[in-house]
Amino acid sequence: SDCHRVRQQLEASHIKMVVDHSQEERERPDDWEENLATKESLFRSVASEMSGSCKFIPLKVTSLISPRLLETVTSLVVRDPAWVESSSEAVLSELTEEDTRLWRSSELRLRHLCGVAREVGISVWMDAEQSHRQPAIDILAQRLMREFNSKG
Repeated sequence: SDCHRVRQQLEASHIKMVVDHSQEERERPDDWEENLATKESLFRSVASEMSGSCKFIPLKVTSLISPRLLETVTSLVVRDPAWVESSSEAVLSELTEEDTRLWRSSELRLRHLCGVAREVGISVWMDAEQSHRQPAIDILAQRLMREFNSKG
């Protein structure tokens, strides 16, 4: 296929690919789980079929977490920017019980996907978002980087 031909040409020049199969934002928990399964399958397929040719796969965070929740957390972070540098526990203390549950389940989905990515040897590229959501994503990204961007 064309994809494999291009991959071989790039490999000959020692160029790695970025494989992007974007999923759009969703507000329903069932969609987040479906998107997680689809993205996990993509990581595993790319690792299997393009062995070592893919450097990273982008992730649109709003495909796995509530955009509304990201906006809520961002509004809290804007009030106290130090929260971006701290653990998300300070932010969670300001959320409703339901939003706290959504945040924790979102972290689990993201952590699961990062674990799959590490397992198959392909990095995750967390796509930037709109400014009214980005600070919340920064909190998640920093927590995940501390956990997954280390040797061993």
